[in-house]
Amino acid sequence: MMDYQLFTLPVHIDERGYFFEQYNSSDYLIDGFKINQISESMSNPNTFRGFHFQIGNEMNKILRIIEGHAQIFLLNVYEDTPRLITINFHDESDKGGFQYLYVPWYYAIGFITFIQTKMQYFHDNVFDEKLQRCINVNSISQTSHILPNIKYISERDTTAPSWDDWKAEYKTRMS
Repeated sequence: MMDYQLFTLPVHIDERGYFFEQYNSSDYLIDGFKINQISESMSNPNTFRGFHFQIGNEMNKILRIIEGHAQIFLLNVYEDTPRLITINFHDESDKGGFQYLYVPWYYAIGFITFIQTKMQYFHDNVFDEKLQRCINVNSISQTSHILPNIKYISERDTTAPSWDDWKAEYKTRMS
């Protein structure tokens, strides 16, 4: 099983601007990853989105910053205690390539933006609202440094269950 991975696709730049092949149906961006849904978000500065994941409808994702800068946070939802992985993620089109982040289905993804940021998401499964789960950002002690920076957050994310509530739900499912 492959873990999260940062990778870059080449971009061809000249005086006109740039061109790059973002997706070709004859190729996989990641071995075995077949795109079934593409989504996009625009977030204002100091917006927090996440921690989101799905249960029973495993969905691997590839993320790309179209423009802007975000700090991505990953939580493996099957670990006993929350271990936060932090990745600085930004538009690198001026450096000859576009940066992508592959995130396997077993990670809850959250991010905070520092400037207005557009992000694109490639999914290998189709989103199902009934199977989505969220974990409350306030319940992850390693996020305390970003909490004062959050200006915008959805009601769903502020009322999401805690990490401990998720672990209790998971243990109930497994018994």
